[in-house]
Amino acid sequence: IVSELRLQVRDGTTRGVLNAPMQWAKRPLPQIGQRANAKLTLRDFQLKVLGPLVGSFANELSGVLEGDVQVAITPEGTRLSGSAHLSDGAVQVPAIGQRFSEVSARVVVSDNSFQLEEFSARGATGRVKATGSARLDGFALREAALKATIAENEQLPITIEGAAIGDAWGTVKLSYSAPLSGARQLAIDVPRFTLITPDTAHRSLQSLDDDEGIRVGAHRADGAFVPLPVQPLETEDDAAEEGRPPLRIRVKLRNVTFERGSIATVQLVGELTVVLAEEMTVDGRIELRRGELDVQGKKFEIERGVITFDGKDPENPTITATARWDSPTDHAVFAEYSGDVENGKLTLRAEPPLTQDEIANLLMFGSTEGGGGVGETDESDVALAVAGGTAAQGLNQGISDLTNLDVTARVDQSTGSARPELVYQMSRRVAAKVSRALGEPTPGESLDRTFLTLELRLRRHWALSALLGDRGATALDLIWRRRY
Repeated sequence: IVSELRLQVRDGTTRGVLNAPMQWAKRPLPQIGQRANAKLTLRDFQLKVLGPLVGSFANELSGVLEGDVQVAITPEGTRLSGSAHLSDGAVQVPAIGQRFSEVSARVVVSDNSFQLEEFSARGATGRVKATGSARLDGFALREAALKATIAENEQLPITIEGAAIGDAWGTVKLSYSAPLSGARQLAIDVPRFTLITPDTAHRSLQSLDDDEGIRVGAHRADGAFVPLPVQPLETEDDAAEEGRPPLRIRVKLRNVTFERGSIATVQLVGELTVVLAEEMTVDGRIELRRGELDVQGKKFEIERGVITFDGKDPENPTITATARWDSPTDHAVFAEYSGDVENGKLTLRAEPPLTQDEIANLLMFGSTEGGGGVGETDESDVALAVAGGTAAQGLNQGISDLTNLDVTARVDQSTGSARPELVYQMSRRVAAKVSRALGEPTPGESLDRTFLTLELRLRRHWALSALLGDRGATALDLIWRRRY
């Protein structure tokens, strides 16, 4: 049997030929032999024709494809050979929210092995280049390798679901293997990579995941709620994915640098092992080799740091880190963090030794006596006061990265002395504020040092404010504000 298919779209042509033995005889339907040869020839083929087929993950696809591919089917297996070349390509994937243009690639197929000889794509700015290879067992992928490179002078903007992260350059190597039995392996080697993010905090997009508080169903006559299945229903592919062997990912960071504008720079090295099965586990450690943190003009040097994953909760690793600032008074101030992400503790110390009051004054006013004594306080209280005062801007940016809550840090000087404050806007009309009074109380002043204030906006110019101090001070004020 010999069959031929021709497709012509404008100047582009596609021709497919199938040649296979066939026996019909007295059978109601013909029987195809176990040997066959197929050939596909593409000339000026326009990729936009395939747009409806890839619409689920790409909302734009274009380019010109030239190629010759042969498929030989024998009882021993399937063998592929040929080559293909793509030019003037463009693609936009909503998952990353970025459009790539000037896409070009050349692939050579020989003995079921694919060789990506060249690949190049340009983003909004910058360009990424790649080479790679893959080996098939029939139509199953057994091995694959990819090396992607972004030159330093062609930094590529990194976006996730349309949210800009920053600009990146460097080299990433991927290696994948899927043996007939056992876990699949993916090795990620990062010889050198740099991510540069702006000083201002980025805003994440709202998640479109299902709301856990919303149920879809019906109430029966007896009052019981019966949930109804919501699309998309589980498919056969989903069930087959559940039965696949686990994927073991090994990540090796050799020289990874993160730069947050002029605020922070940190270099990371380390190794992680991630196992994707019914539950994800992460083991390994990441070391902070060097780095700097700018807090209102004070350069803290990150001396050491380790992030450890123990295979339990991947979102709550253990962190130990130490940063140092050399003050003009010949004192070295150390900020040390130890513990996990949820329950870690920040402590401050100095060499030559200083009290916690003197450290707070040194960080806030540049002198151990700059703001007067603070009184003996808990180390965590001092850390909060320091962060709320000298690091208000940096803390606000950090809060924006960690949470979507409307929380800001500022310094209130309306009382005549600097008071670090942490303000949480609970709703459009309700706000909560925690403030810390520094220095010894003057005669006639309240002995309270920490205050909690709740403010309810009644109308445009009117508000009701309730204050509670740590020594029992209370106040209830009706406030009228008018700005001229």
